Amino acid sequence: MKKNIRNTTFAILALFFLLHISCKKDAYLTDGGLHNASTPYNAYDYLAAHKYHYFDTLLTIIDHYNLKEAVNNAGTFFVPTDRSINLYMDEQQRRLREDDEDAVYTLEKLFDELPADSVKQYLFTNKLALNDVNTSETTYTSLGSTNIKIQKVLQTDPQYYRWSTTPVYFLYYIRDLGLTTPTRVQCQTTGITTQNGNGTILHVLQNTHVFASFTN
Repeated sequence: MKKNIRNTTFAILALFFLLHISCKKDAYLTDGGLHNASTPYNAYDYLAAHKYHYFDTLLTIIDHYNLKEAVNNAGTFFVPTDRSINLYMDEQQRRLREDDEDAVYTLEKLFDELPADSVKQYLFTNKLALNDVNTSETTYTSLGSTNIKIQKVLQTDPQYYRWSTTPVYFLYYIRDLGLTTPTRVQCQTTGITTQNGNGTILHVLQNTHVFASFTN
């Protein structure tokens, strides 16, 4: 008898668990719209408050060049992550170690070698919201006086439309350095609107992008 009661209790708990998971899944599948990516923070404070500290080194560089105000007053900031900066520093260290196997490339060396435009090339006066960007490559001049092409590309893979028919676009930051193929960097996150829509629009670049690689 006790065994039957235990089995029944277990079955009820298991059913409750499955129903709970099902409800959560259904809520996800019937999501009524896009996530609201608006924040009351300004651009600098939003990046500084990131839960996983993905932008701490970037903010140190911004502080070094006294660009906090420029970041907060820009229309758009294509944001490189700390991983992008680490890729740049790793590349420079490999070059140094061709001559000195114990050489270490530090932030101080980066500051000595790169101008403020290494950050300003990611800043634009224009407010470049995803909905307003063209599907053809369009050139904009950054605050670092670099000509950058911006483009959104419609995704046609069915995986993006399993739960919604809303068109899915990827945003690209493109620089033609005279190479056979221009360098195209996809944004991993788009359309973070700071100061409740009145501040800088943030688009976060993929981690595979190498920081400052577009600097002349």
